[in-house]
Amino acid sequence: MHAKQVQSTVGSRVPPDSKTSTCSARLDFSARKNVISFFGELDVASRVTVNQAFVETSAMEIVVDLSGVTFIDCSGYSALESGGKLIEFRGGVVVWSCPVGEPARLLKLIARIDNLARSEHLAPRSDEAPSVQAGR
Repeated sequence: MHAKQVQSTVGSRVPPDSKTSTCSARLDFSARKNVISFFGELDVASRVTVNQAFVETSAMEIVVDLSGVTFIDCSGYSALESGGKLIEFRGGVVVWSCPVGEPARLLKLIARIDNLARSEHLAPRSDEAPSVQAGR
């Protein structure tokens, strides 16, 4: 198995004791499965690093290890989602693994929103709702 390091050192969310935030990705390659491990903050500044990690893998089974992620915003989530869609477009499978802390809470919230959006119990849009007549 061989590993490759991908790193971005420009960040939009700056820790108090630093001028930049860091996001890195480690890609561990094996015959059938790759593990992409992300570390640090996944935000607008690290989007290229996240995208590059998915582009550089050719395995059909990808495990994305999020245990080293300390912060994720909507740009970071969007980059993860785009990467996952790329792998699925190639016919592969992505497994999201080990989110902790704030990133885990964000991913759970997004999953709940996705489930709600697919729910059959949602009221139709106002332009699709049946008309209600007075006196009935």
